[in-house]
Amino acid sequence: KKKILIVGASGLLGRNFVNYLNKKKIRFDYFYYTKKVSDKNKSLRCNLLDYKDLSKKLNEYDIIFMCAGIVSSSKSSIKPIDFFYKNVLIFFNLFCCSINKKVKKIIWVSSSTVYKNSKKKLHENDKLKKFNLDIPGTYIFLEKLSKFFNTFTNLDIRFIRTGNIYGPYDHFNVKNRSQVIPNMIELIKKKNLNEIYINPDMTRDFTYAEDVVKAMIEISKTNHKQYPINFSSDETNYMVSLIKILKKSYNKKVEIKFAKARADFKNLSNKKFNFLYKKIKRTSLAIGIKKT
Repeated sequence: KKKILIVGASGLLGRNFVNYLNKKKIRFDYFYYTKKVSDKNKSLRCNLLDYKDLSKKLNEYDIIFMCAGIVSSSKSSIKPIDFFYKNVLIFFNLFCCSINKKVKKIIWVSSSTVYKNSKKKLHENDKLKKFNLDIPGTYIFLEKLSKFFNTFTNLDIRFIRTGNIYGPYDHFNVKNRSQVIPNMIELIKKKNLNEIYINPDMTRDFTYAEDVVKAMIEISKTNHKQYPINFSSDETNYMVSLIKILKKSYNKKVEIKFAKARADFKNLSNKKFNFLYKKIKRTSLAIGIKKT
């Protein structure tokens, strides 16, 4: 019966949040920017970059699930300062406005890109990348901003680190987006595609969107203030495995060839989450791809 607000309901994570809470018949309000996603709930169009607009529309809530932000894309690589500035402004506006409106708790999602590459499972206390005005640097700054507000205000801000969120309502505009799974799906669907070159050692944490929603809800229920905390698929996914699943899903006879390209290794340890919170059954990559 707590007052819940979803911010950024028209994005990938936000839409999955709306659908999940509606399935569970949980009442909530939501903010959107591009389009309404449900007529069952109170909704308001809100520009988070505009503090005055946010201040007019935000009320006192028990929990805000923050799913909004400028999406990492090919454009953000060209103009990293723009990506950094807009995301920081969005979060700063939300935090400041939430203090004035007596919001109790904010839950948001950070990124595994803050970690350095490692062939071992990445833990919360592992060293992060050096701060730069890029995508990892933006998330590092937002985490520090959250800790600052936690320390010097009454806001309870919690965040998880995850990577490569995918699922229904994902963006398939590959010209302007850089998500791995939509790009690979669009690639595998090409009629004249006969072969794909991939580094056999490259791994990723592909995390199903609804699983992230469940994790955020679980974190909101407890008194634990353990941040940051990792949450992912809890399995090592090789890029080769993804291609094989896609081949089977689309019935494509594509030859996989191995290339000696630079390999990224990003797999998160979930020990801390699994110890502190309710065990969440993760969606396997094969099932997640079918649902996507």
